[in-house]
Amino acid sequence: MNRKAVRYTFCFLTFSLLGGCASFFTTHFDTTRLSNLTTLKAMHIIFLDNWTVGSGNAWDESKVSEACESGGTRFREAHEYAKSTDLEDGTAEKAVSLVWRQFEGDCDALLEDEELFSSEFSSNLKLIVEGNYNKAIEGEKSRIGYD
Repeated sequence: MNRKAVRYTFCFLTFSLLGGCASFFTTHFDTTRLSNLTTLKAMHIIFLDNWTVGSGNAWDESKVSEACESGGTRFREAHEYAKSTDLEDGTAEKAVSLVWRQFEGDCDALLEDEELFSSEFSSNLKLIVEGNYNKAIEGEKSRIGYD
């Protein structure tokens, strides 16, 4: 065997070993986790749209509380699923926790201020919220096994 062939063989085996090691430390892609994140993103954006001035809704504390509780249940389900399937690195669970905290903060702000979000505030908030979900979704898509 010539030196070039030995070098290529060594490089191939090294990268194969490193690639294989990654699968020991990273949880594989899961379609349900991805679906949960995309569903939560849509629900969160709709929530913001529904409780913004000009949405056709008037301030109603009981309806806001109900929407927050319903959303909280959906986040809890997604969190429990991520926790049960993301045993190696815990990043899926952390991703759901981060966007859940954002949703809870939005609920708290509405209930504390006792008024709808302004259009400008809601627009800016949606950009932040969408960015956070997009990062969480990209994180799931970056796992081994996503095509």
